[in-house]
Amino acid sequence: MGRITVLLADDDETSRRALRYFVEQDEFPVIEAVDGLDALEIAVRHGCHIDVVVTDFRMPRLNGLELAGRLKEVCPGLPLILVSGSDGDEILKPDPELIVVRKPFNPYFLVSKVREVLEVG
Repeated sequence: MGRITVLLADDDETSRRALRYFVEQDEFPVIEAVDGLDALEIAVRHGCHIDVVVTDFRMPRLNGLELAGRLKEVCPGLPLILVSGSDGDEILKPDPELIVVRKPFNPYFLVSKVREVLEVG
């Protein structure tokens, strides 16, 4: 398997940078997006050659579920991990292909989910 690229979307810069640190510690290159719309634009600009998207649920312009839906249209089969601190009904019954990681979580748990989705060691 070649280099794996992770697209990380979170409007909170502190959270995004912290998650980037842990994902990169596992030697996965990360592309940062400041919100869902930015993530969508980045994925399309990269010709959907992103291996996995990790996105926060609550973001301006395009939330995590909206991003997941749009990515299914333009980048079918692109795995997405949704990070959420919400117990709201809007994510209790997500797309069965969508992995939801609830806050708070250990950053290494998220990295293990990335590895699981990508089926790497």
